[in-house]
Parts: sequence; C-alpha cells; structure tokens
Amino acid sequence: MPKRVPASVCVRCKGYKRLCGLLSCPILERFRAQVLSVTSLGSRPLELQGSTPPSLVVGEQGYPKVPILFNIPPHIH
Repeated sequence: MPKRVPASVCVRCKGYKRLCGLLSCPILERFRAQVLSVTSLGSRPLELQGSTPPSLVVGEQGYPKVPILFNIPPHIH
C-alpha cells in the first residue's frame, strides 16, 4: 500500500522539497501522466468541456498500450 502523505506537507513542499520522504511527488507524477496521455492522443489540439474538470480512467487490458477514457460529466444548465 502506498504511503499516505498529509495535505499539510504537500502544501509546504509543493512537490520539490520532498518533505514526505518519497523519491517523487505523487501529485506531480499524476499530473505528468495526464499530460503525457493527452499529448499522446495526437498532434491536433484537444478541447474537453464539462461542468467540472475532466479526469482520466486508465484501463489495464492490453498493457503497455492501455485504453484511456476521459471521465467528463454532462453540462449543467
């Protein structure tokens, strides 16, 4: 089970000071993974819109080429 880091440490650290004792920041790693997955979809600009920011759902079948789905809620009027 991964080590759970208190939010207060993350606020002070901002991903660079490694105050949590981990080798890499889990928040920055998640961000990098999302950026890489979006950029790997193609060179054309990708615009996603929803009522809240989108999140990613990553499948596990077919590793290392796994499916990536965007979890986007419908617009709220």
